[in-house]
Amino acid sequence: MSSSSSGTPVTSTRVVTLAEIKLQLRLDSDDTSEDDLLNMYIDAATEKFEKETRRSLLTKTYTYTLDNFPDTTYNNPYAEIELPYSPATAITSIYYKDYDGTSTLYSSSYYTLNTGTEPSTVSPATSWPTVGDYSGAVTITYTAGYGPSATNISDLAKHAIILLVGHWYENREASTGLRLNEVPMGYDALVTNYKRWEA
Repeated sequence: MSSSSSGTPVTSTRVVTLAEIKLQLRLDSDDTSEDDLLNMYIDAATEKFEKETRRSLLTKTYTYTLDNFPDTTYNNPYAEIELPYSPATAITSIYYKDYDGTSTLYSSSYYTLNTGTEPSTVSPATSWPTVGDYSGAVTITYTAGYGPSATNISDLAKHAIILLVGHWYENREASTGLRLNEVPMGYDALVTNYKRWEA
């Protein structure tokens, strides 16, 4: 069963600020000549962190598509759908295509978002509806994240991103040796605290 996922930030806020990055790099706060570059590094580091941990830091709206609803199995007795990014906070909608291709809104009274699980899951009240044989027949729109503001993000996560931005800034071309390894190892140690551990 194939699937895909994409996310859209609900605000333009970044996890860390330019001021925090410039302080780490000992750059003049009044020098804006490299602000675009630094913002690109911040966005890239945040994306890397989120993909590696499968967590959304700032609140985003995600669209998750599936070819079908899951069946009840020994390993998944409640036919739960694992959402790609945690922590999920709300399900906006679930649409599915029936046999004639009609897109139907599945009532929220027929499913439950399980926010206390790792990862976040969606489970049916009884069973999932039958869908047609279409690619991407099921579309789940949901929100996930620790909050809309950088103040909602832990210092640990911020520090990991700041370390990675600093490393990229200081090593703009491919490099080798101990200097390349020192910062990524510190980053990896911090990211480990956020990685999802699943059964």
